[in-house]
Amino acid sequence: MLVSRSVVGLLLLAALSVMPGCSTDGGEGDLPLDRPSQIAALTANLAAGAASYETNCLVCHAKDGKGDSGPNLVSGTAAALPTKAMASVILNGKGSMGAYDSLTNQEVADIIGHVMTTLAGN
Repeated sequence: MLVSRSVVGLLLLAALSVMPGCSTDGGEGDLPLDRPSQIAALTANLAAGAASYETNCLVCHAKDGKGDSGPNLVSGTAAALPTKAMASVILNGKGSMGAYDSLTNQEVADIIGHVMTTLAGN
């Protein structure tokens, strides 16, 4: 009986070590597990960010980022958020905003770059 539990324990450990999302690098190379930190380290593609913003954000934050049902992203509290904090809000949601954790790290970085560069410049 003791041998059977040991074998089961080893098999369980082996299975957990190969499950997606269980790697020490978050599945994205040698980056830390913290997704907002990973996102902050990426270079944004502004054109891709504009397209992703239009698909995922425009309905609440308006085309110019000044807010409709969602907060203003180009001035005020939301605009002052550091990149990692903004990434965390996108990934986890806040208030009435749902989580967008299905977006890739690059998509989130692109959206943040679009907001901080293109929209904040308007």
